Amino acid sequence: MVDFDGDDEDVELQDFLEINGFYKFYELCTNKKGGQAILIDNFMYNNPVNDTDYWRCARRPCRASTVTCYNYAALNDHYHDCLSDVEILLIHKLEEFRLQATTTDTAIPKLYSQTRADLISKVVDPVYLAKKFSSSRFYSKFRVQIKK
Repeated sequence: MVDFDGDDEDVELQDFLEINGFYKFYELCTNKKGGQAILIDNFMYNNPVNDTDYWRCARRPCRASTVTCYNYAALNDHYHDCLSDVEILLIHKLEEFRLQATTTDTAIPKLYSQTRADLISKVVDPVYLAKKFSSSRFYSKFRVQIKK
């Protein structure tokens, strides 16, 4: 990581980021397996080596990658479509679900029902949810992750 000192620290940081191509903000999220990921322009990136600033596109075999620095990212090109708004909504709902599951005493099946009902109320197709958000896979995955 680069260390900036002196009176013009903000100017030095902005110059460093601009020169090195860091111009996109990113959002931290969790991938399908519960690992850390980031979202940039509706593309998801996984961190193959923890504790690094290097990220790979979550859709294989895409070879796109990004490097992050001070909440900015430098990107290269993707050769596939980005995630849909529904997929982004599911990612955010799973984040919310994980937080509720670890911080409340509410049973996982009840949280699942509430989350599913909320997604359907936001015009997510129930058939799509049955494929991407099935209860049996969902329960087993979260029981393992919450126990850790």
